[in-house]
Amino acid sequence: MFLFFFKSNQRLFSMYSLRFKVKIIPGQTKRGKASKTAMSVFLLDKTASSREKDLIKSLKDQDVGRNLPGRVKLAVPQSMKPKK
Repeated sequence: MFLFFFKSNQRLFSMYSLRFKVKIIPGQTKRGKASKTAMSVFLLDKTASSREKDLIKSLKDQDVGRNLPGRVKLAVPQSMKPKK
C-alpha cells in the first residue's frame, strides 16, 4: 500500500516546489484562450522578477496551447489570483 501511495503522489510532491501553477480541469474554454489566460495570470504575479516575465512573454500562445487538451477550465491558486 505504501509503495502505491509513493508512486502516485511522487508527482504531486515534485509540483510543490514550482512557482507558477495552474490546475487544468475539463471545461468549456478552448485551449488557445486558456493558454492566454494562464500566461496573463503568470505575468500579473507580483513576486515574479522582470527576467521571469520576459521569459513568459517570449513564449508563443500557439506553443503553449499545443500542450493543453481540447476543452479545459483553469483553476488558479488563491495566492496567484489578481486582486481588484
